[in-house]
Amino acid sequence: MKKLKCKDCLKVAIFIAILVVFSSSCKAKDPVLPEYAGTWVSVNYLGTSEGFSWFKETYTFTETTFSRLMQLQLPAGEWIDLDSSNGSMTFNGKIINFTTTAIGRTSYEKGLPTGKITRYSAGSDIFDHYLLEIGQSISIPTEWSVSGNLMTNQTDYNFDGDFLDEGEARVYTRQ
Repeated sequence: MKKLKCKDCLKVAIFIAILVVFSSSCKAKDPVLPEYAGTWVSVNYLGTSEGFSWFKETYTFTETTFSRLMQLQLPAGEWIDLDSSNGSMTFNGKIINFTTTAIGRTSYEKGLPTGKITRYSAGSDIFDHYLLEIGQSISIPTEWSVSGNLMTNQTDYNFDGDFLDEGEARVYTRQ
C-alpha cells in the first residue's frame, strides 16, 4: 500500500512540474514597439530680427501617442521651454496623422519667455486661438521614415498636397 502512495505522489509531483513549466512559458511577452517609438530630437536655427536663435524640437512617440516640446537656447547656452503639444496618431501607409489634443505655451515677463508652460485642451478658446495664430490645423498629416538612428519627417505645412516645399522636411536623431 505504501508503494502505491509513493507512486501516486510521484505522479502528482510530475503533473505539477509540467504545469509549472507550461504556465511559465505562456507568460505575456513584452510588446514589440514600432521603429519610430522613442525620443527624437532636432536642433535648428531660425532667423529673427535680432539675429539667429537655436531651437530644439523633441518628439516622444509611443505606439499611438505623441508629445512634442519646443525649446529656445538662451545666450548662456541653456534651453528654455517655449511650447508643447501632445495627442494621438493614426496611420495610413507611410503617412502619420497627428491629432493634437492639448497644447502649451510659455508665459513671458518683460518680453522674455519664462519657460513656465500653461497647457490648454482641444476645444478651449485659447487652444483654438493658438492654432489659428501659428497657422496649424488640429490634425496634421506627416510622412515619416526611419533609417537607423535618424528619422525624417515631411509635413505639408502649406497644405498643397505634397511634402516637397522648403521647410517641410526635418531630420531628427534618436536619443
